[in-house]
Amino acid sequence: MTVEVEVLQKAWRDDAEVVYVGKAGSRLGLQERLRAYAKQGRGRSAGHAGGRFVWQLPAGDKLLVGWREINNVDVGDVEEAMLALHIEQFDRRDFANLKDGYKMPADRARLLLADALLRPTTH
Repeated sequence: MTVEVEVLQKAWRDDAEVVYVGKAGSRLGLQERLRAYAKQGRGRSAGHAGGRFVWQLPAGDKLLVGWREINNVDVGDVEEAMLALHIEQFDRRDFANLKDGYKMPADRARLLLADALLRPTTH
């Protein structure tokens, strides 16, 4: 699962700090999501096409993964809000996301993220 170098170059931004925004909302959780992501990156089918740009980066295996647990908010909405705010700030999606993030207005995205990220998590 690769794309042409020209496609990667067009998507890349030299000052990028975030290269991919994802979610892990299944019953299997973050660990399984990252396992599938890594498996796909090693060229084995794992149903995770979204990060294929990342695995074509020269040091894609050295990227830092960060996460935040959330409760009582749909993880798809949180992902969409993060993408919408990224696009608002940089006028384009991040490098490896193939979703455009235009479904959610930026004002709604800010409210949703404030609610989701300021709410204490429970285990």
